[in-house]
Amino acid sequence: MRYLVVLAALALGACQTAQQQTAAPVACTPDNDRASGNGFCLVAHSFGAENAGASPALYVVIHGDVSSGGPATYHLGPAEELGAPAGSVAVGLVRPGYSGKGARSEGSHNNRRDHYTEANNLAVGEAIRTLKDFYKPSRTIVIGHSGGAAHTGAVIGQFSGLIDDAYLVSCPCDIPRWRSSRNASSWSSSQSPIGFVDRIAKSTRITLLTGSSDSNTAPFLAKDYVEAARKQGLDARYVEIPGGGHNFDRLWPTVKSTVTGG
Repeated sequence: MRYLVVLAALALGACQTAQQQTAAPVACTPDNDRASGNGFCLVAHSFGAENAGASPALYVVIHGDVSSGGPATYHLGPAEELGAPAGSVAVGLVRPGYSGKGARSEGSHNNRRDHYTEANNLAVGEAIRTLKDFYKPSRTIVIGHSGGAAHTGAVIGQFSGLIDDAYLVSCPCDIPRWRSSRNASSWSSSQSPIGFVDRIAKSTRITLLTGSSDSNTAPFLAKDYVEAARKQGLDARYVEIPGGGHNFDRLWPTVKSTVTGG
């Protein structure tokens, strides 16, 4: 009997230790400008919170790599537009290591290379979960552009059911094929969204949007992702933007009308 009690105590201790290891520390208290994820405090510029009311629609807009340098702010204008109607709140989330408008998200972007890592995907996913806990939305809609789409695609697989509608704009959905298509160096630390389609909740609706003239993330990457998602029985569709390139500003009118139905 004593032997069994010792075993039970050891098992309980191991379970508690595992829980402690998997529970990410809270890096900051969430508010209208911050969200905690995977031990990092991420910048989360919000719009419309003052008029959102109870159970608003929550939009989260996630920027790309901004490989030319400088802060990640181009997604804030679109977020502000989405947060304008009453009953909506929108957040321009700033990815780990990037600077937003006057503030920097914790974590690393590895000099803006090979940074769609497990740690950064967990940070983004947990930050979205923090935002949901904070705003208590009726529906959660995430729009990710380029690198932000790569994060979003990984998150909907690793955080099944967290996001109701995912819009992957200019998505490098298969990282090895994307790098190869550009004759670029491999990104061995980055996770491919296409590798997580078998873990996405059937309730999540997925829309891929790519410009027909995008020379960075070519349309075949999005089309192949949609085909793989549909084979899993997922609600996935592809929208090609005629003449569109990779620049988000030029894609935004079509993206917005697709997201809002307007």
